[in-house]
Amino acid sequence: MNLDHVMGEIIEELKVLGKEVLNNKSDDLIDNFIKMRGNNSHIFVYGAGRSGFIGRGLVMRLVQAGFQAHFVGESATPLMNPEDLLIMISGSGKTDMVQKILTISKDNGMKIVLITSHPQENFSDIDQIIDLEGKTKTDTADSSLPLGSHFELNTFIFLECLMAKLIEAYPAARKSMEKVALKYRENKLVVN
Repeated sequence: MNLDHVMGEIIEELKVLGKEVLNNKSDDLIDNFIKMRGNNSHIFVYGAGRSGFIGRGLVMRLVQAGFQAHFVGESATPLMNPEDLLIMISGSGKTDMVQKILTISKDNGMKIVLITSHPQENFSDIDQIIDLEGKTKTDTADSSLPLGSHFELNTFIFLECLMAKLIEAYPAARKSMEKVALKYRENKLVVN
């Protein structure tokens, strides 16, 4: 196997992100982010394993854009409230901890967004499901990439594009990001 083959497969896989339905769902999610900020609510993100790394990246971008964002399970994560938003990232949707957090969050009336590759699973009472196609660790389809790499790459790129749209649509987010970028360029500690 050569690198060109693997990169070609990745590029082919990323084409699913160009679907208009994903563009519409990203607009809905951006609206939710802006409402959360306007209500002084928090955005919580959770994913297990490599999906968790992707989730932490989203939290970092949201904080840089001026939002109150947290990764579920960190020692400094505040309590979640019904007016907050929970974003779950799970390729299969079957991960035990994901299921537990979804159940607790639903029982407490939180608004929930699930990013998954398996929307057909039994996800009742989820406010928004974003179907990001891509092989997960539980899929049997043949691929050059291991386990859930396709889903993880699709999710990372989708969320980075989502942040670009958010910054474009919401001037306060752009201003916050510009402030962070200036601090980095000046080699200063980034604090609010």
